[in-house]
Amino acid sequence: MDHIERMSLDQRKDFILDKLLPPRGPFIKCPSCGRDTFAVERIEPLLLKRRCVKCGYPPQGKAIYESLPRLNKKILYLDQFAFSNMMKSIHPDWSPKHSEPDFQLWKTCYAELSRLVLMQLVACPTSEFHVRESLGWQNMLNDLKPIIEVLSNGVEFRYPYDVQAHQAIESFLLWRGLKSEREFPKRNAMKGNLDGWKDATLYLTTPIPRELYDEAKSTKHEGAQELEAVHSRWKTESTGNYRDWFNEEKQAYGIGLISGLANIAAKLWSIKKDLTYGSPENPHFLEQKLTHMEMNWVRHPLQVIQQLLIGHGHNFRDTADIIQRFLSSKEFEESPHNMIGAAIWGAKAHEARAGKKEMGISFSVDQNAIKTFLPYCDAMLIDTECKRLVEFAQKRGDIAYNTRLFCARDREEFLEYLREIRQSATWEHKNNLKKAFGSDDPQPVFSLYEHNNSSLLTVISPFQTSDPMAGV
Repeated sequence: MDHIERMSLDQRKDFILDKLLPPRGPFIKCPSCGRDTFAVERIEPLLLKRRCVKCGYPPQGKAIYESLPRLNKKILYLDQFAFSNMMKSIHPDWSPKHSEPDFQLWKTCYAELSRLVLMQLVACPTSEFHVRESLGWQNMLNDLKPIIEVLSNGVEFRYPYDVQAHQAIESFLLWRGLKSEREFPKRNAMKGNLDGWKDATLYLTTPIPRELYDEAKSTKHEGAQELEAVHSRWKTESTGNYRDWFNEEKQAYGIGLISGLANIAAKLWSIKKDLTYGSPENPHFLEQKLTHMEMNWVRHPLQVIQQLLIGHGHNFRDTADIIQRFLSSKEFEESPHNMIGAAIWGAKAHEARAGKKEMGISFSVDQNAIKTFLPYCDAMLIDTECKRLVEFAQKRGDIAYNTRLFCARDREEFLEYLREIRQSATWEHKNNLKKAFGSDDPQPVFSLYEHNNSSLLTVISPFQTSDPMAGV
């Protein structure tokens, strides 16, 4: 058991899958016994592992592998509402609450996405923003886990601070003349099986502490109240236009980063004093002092740059001076997440001035996700309001990426986009699908919620798992 305890979570999942998934078709001729019983034992990112279900070839401790080509999966960002509605359309406890046309449309969206995932053509990564949104609705997170695990296809967005830190470092290198142009490799924003093949899906159902739900709801409502105050100010300002607000937001970013880091430092100092003069018995003491984002302060973009400079021999005084000058630079202002965020806020201010409705309770989370991940995605299915604001900024040249944008009103167009991806599969790719899974036209998996909900561990396998000895 000791070797299992030393495994990472992903290694434990691999170990469990090896134990729970039997060898399966498609079967080919065994090089040892000559029977058509040489089964697929496991699909690894770039390898297909085989074993004979009749003679056991290869011998224990040996393995026979066939290579699989590296993939180029489309990355689709799905807003929380898309995951939620697709889950409700196939979950027996939720589906009766849907109107029939809406129910069918979301179910069709799920069916197309599920097929594309099984065909190894797309991934719909989950993110910190999805978790935060789900926590706002008690009991929904565990219901969402199966569909998110299946559609994410082994890919997860990195923590927002990590992505923003990558962009800030790139801006810093541009500022110092150590780089000539920006690049957006997907690995900077995502981790996991980006270019490899995916076998069955394993997910764990774990209880969520009530305190996390309460914190998420409180943070969400506090943020919404702050946004309402900003919205009211925009409505009453006598001067200003989109360009003014865009520039204001763009220039305020550096000040906001410094202010945020200063607030975290003040909280950490307060925590240190509390711990020095009496250790609290409350096990959630730290969580109550810091928000979830603040607890990840070591990933803060300025903190990362500071540590890099100190690691290269600069003292604290020199580091502070360099960072201050960097924050005033054009390169820093043009960090992608800052430009996208400023453009969205500028467009929102423009709409507020024109008398448009106030911001929704999820607006801050939505725009944060868009500004952080948009440059790395092939397509995004986002909130209708957010799509309108991004397109407003695109027309003015302030957001310029090839990412396709869709919203709930565009589901028919989104479905057509998904069908185009499916039709783009090459002959070679379909042959590899047949070799690995026995079919180049997998069907969507609608049985995600037919398992025992009391089970903490569930394996979802859309592939051939029937008795491999049948007919032998």
